[in-house]
Amino acid sequence: MVAMKLIDIDSRSFCVHPAADCLLSETQSSGSGGFTVVSAVGMQSVGKSSLLNKIARGNIFKNHQDPGNVDSLLKHITRGVDLHVTKERLLLLDCQPLMSASILDEYIKNGSGVSNSIPDSSEPETNVFITSLQLLCFLLAVSDYVIVVNDWSMDIHLIKLIATAMMMVGNDTNQAELIFQVPKLKDESEKKSLLSSLQTFLGGECFTVKEIIDENETTTTLIKLLSRRTINDDERGANNHNCEKSWLVNAQRYWDNSIRKSTIFSDYARLML
Repeated sequence: MVAMKLIDIDSRSFCVHPAADCLLSETQSSGSGGFTVVSAVGMQSVGKSSLLNKIARGNIFKNHQDPGNVDSLLKHITRGVDLHVTKERLLLLDCQPLMSASILDEYIKNGSGVSNSIPDSSEPETNVFITSLQLLCFLLAVSDYVIVVNDWSMDIHLIKLIATAMMMVGNDTNQAELIFQVPKLKDESEKKSLLSSLQTFLGGECFTVKEIIDENETTTTLIKLLSRRTINDDERGANNHNCEKSWLVNAQRYWDNSIRKSTIFSDYARLML
């Protein structure tokens, strides 16, 4: 079993199929206990796909540990956003690396992948940054939880990107709760200190950091943490959906109207020049 393509970043299109064939309608969802949308984001080669494979209990998302990919450690594997649905009805979204040097190198060489992110900009670095910002905004708006994967304590550039995405998504759209994964936590006091720093830097009134976990967290603990029962459906705002197919329709609408057709990203890019 392999993951399905949800966002084709080359064409900047939302792929309704084959995802629609695997998601439940309102009638099918009754009695299923609900579903949860979980995304993983981070810089290149930090273990995003590996973490989602751990949650999925299988080698669903391609990563550098696959036999065919061991020779491409400096290249990104995931392109756009991929989707997999687990038996627990977790909708797992795997995102291409944010602000990736590999994607930048690819763009400089052949212009593929991000050439349409800002039609009026020819700066490779700007295009790669804005594409990362667009993908992050999308995931924050359509997910219940976004897991921010780090290969060391915290990346300040990633935190700034998250803060910018939070600002662009805005308070009118119900934003995902954040879960930060770090390599290793010494004790509970270190977790509290890190949590306090994140809340101070990003502003706790604009979002919620649900938890900070380390990479040794068990699969059972992760799935329990990601249970949708902790979320008040009455407060889900724009994310409010009573079935999986309804979520897919809303996600496509958000991608097309608030990401792909929006001028806010090109306006922001002009400020960067």
